Amino acid sequence: DGTADAITVATAVHWFADQDFWNEVSRVGTQGALFCAWTYQLPQSTEEVHAAFLDPIYQMIDPYWADGNRLCMAGYSAKALDCPFPVLQTPDFDAGGIWTADQLTKFAESWSAHFRAREDGLQSELDALSSNFLAEFKGQDISFSLPISVLAARIP
Repeated sequence: DGTADAITVATAVHWFADQDFWNEVSRVGTQGALFCAWTYQLPQSTEEVHAAFLDPIYQMIDPYWADGNRLCMAGYSAKALDCPFPVLQTPDFDAGGIWTADQLTKFAESWSAHFRAREDGLQSELDALSSNFLAEFKGQDISFSLPISVLAARIP
């Protein structure tokens, strides 16, 4: 009890931020301890990349996102996660950079909604979208942003 000066959760609190979790954070945290949770949101890129790949894939797999994933996409907030502690302001963070078209498609294939869509019969449509994108953007650097959403708070 009361021994942790900082409690952090990376890309997961949206799955278990219930009253039991917040009670446990209160129990283990010292007075004034930092709570910090972060997650990445969906990548953003140029109009051309959105038109050729990101917008169509977002539309195709949208029905397959779990509610917890939607919390990530919207960005962590005290209200959405029922955080009972006073929130701290944080700077904006971005994990974007430059990838190849292949890296971007592989990243999209790692999403749970992509997996569910494939299992639900959209494999050929998803494969065609990726193939067309890879053919069009082969050898090109793709700059993108990957916003990191942060919820930081102090335990009273």
